[in-house]
Amino acid sequence: MRKSETIQQLGPIFRATNAARPVLLLGAGASFSSGVPLADESVRRLAKTVYADRVMHGAVPSYRVKASEWERWLAEHDWFQPNLSLAENFPLVVEHLLRPQEYRRDQLLRLMQPTKSLGNGYLAVADFVRRGLVRTTLTTNFDPCLPMALDSLR
Repeated sequence: MRKSETIQQLGPIFRATNAARPVLLLGAGASFSSGVPLADESVRRLAKTVYADRVMHGAVPSYRVKASEWERWLAEHDWFQPNLSLAENFPLVVEHLLRPQEYRRDQLLRLMQPTKSLGNGYLAVADFVRRGLVRTTLTTNFDPCLPMALDSLR
């Protein structure tokens, strides 16, 4: 579908004069464009970090840990599900590797920080909110991108 056709179809839905407002649902792709990793990359990064911290005792930075090292180590854990994708193992990695609670918090906060400028999608959503075209946005993401985009309006 061409951009002009999309605008023609969606334009009437996003009018400030409409009594009902659309509800937006944002998934992982919205944050990915801002540099927040998807679940599979999150598992890679977390496994490398924990391996560097706990197995290598901090002697090697996580970016120097080889895939062959952390992959073998991760597969040795009885809770790891090799028949599932890395993304599907994300909750297991968080539950079993990110302990104690403070370590979990620190690692997840570091992981979810955008490494690029906010994606155009987030800026557009913030603009829709500013103009009163959208009042409700739901997201499966647990990163700060949407609040950052809304804060940029101030």
